[in-house]
Amino acid sequence: MTINVIPTSAEAQPDIAYYPDEAKWRARTARRLTEDPTLPTQPLPEGFPQQVDNPIVWEGKDFIDEDQWIVNLTENQLHEIDGALRVRGPSLFVEIVFLTLSRPQ
Repeated sequence: MTINVIPTSAEAQPDIAYYPDEAKWRARTARRLTEDPTLPTQPLPEGFPQQVDNPIVWEGKDFIDEDQWIVNLTENQLHEIDGALRVRGPSLFVEIVFLTLSRPQ
């Protein structure tokens, strides 16, 4: 079996981590604007809304406290999740990372 590799001019994936990095974002934005200064004036892709207006859209002024957004899991729920994550199969490998901000005592 032969696999033909077709070279492309596409760049590698951008260095975007899970947690935002403002310095990388600013450098990437500056590089893209240098490459194509017309980017800010280009129209949005067809079908993309000009403005997002929905009950799930919020701004900083809408934030009252973190209880609006954080779900505290019970011990039973945590055990259920732990049990589900322990399931392993030959064709299935899933890695999930939980960042626990608040856990019931």
